[in-house]
Amino acid sequence: AGAKVVNGEYHRSSEDYSGRPMWKKVDDEKLCIWYRTENGGHWRLGRTNDYYYLAQAPSNSLLPPMLGWVNAKDVYNGQYRRLANRDAIDPVPQMWAREGKKTGSLIVSGAGAAEINGEYIQTGKYHERNQYNQVKDPSFYLWYRREEGGHWRLGCYTP
Repeated sequence: AGAKVVNGEYHRSSEDYSGRPMWKKVDDEKLCIWYRTENGGHWRLGRTNDYYYLAQAPSNSLLPPMLGWVNAKDVYNGQYRRLANRDAIDPVPQMWAREGKKTGSLIVSGAGAAEINGEYIQTGKYHERNQYNQVKDPSFYLWYRREEGGHWRLGCYTP
């Protein structure tokens, strides 16, 4: 992205926001990627009340989009203009999930629903455990849930 401060690696936080995963920058945990339900729903990249880039996404979006980000200064106007970071400049960011340096992928097969089968790569951490997203459809993911005695889940986010 043009705003160099936001460039880098983000890991899945153990916290959720608006019922969706949130990511924090590895070398500056105040920089985050999270989903807001207000104004039709959108993903934000920045800090609380200090946004660099925004991306519209479907209301059932579990992951931020890889493309389609816009400069927050181009979106906010009037009283909300103060929320756009003055250092947000083009080009806008592009995102991608990648395999971690020390982790491999997992293969799911024989699931009752065929669309769940496939390769999953580690995309971050959730509740201090690895989280994996499917390569062909990142809305499917495998994660560990601490609540209810702790257990692994495999599925897709649906609000």
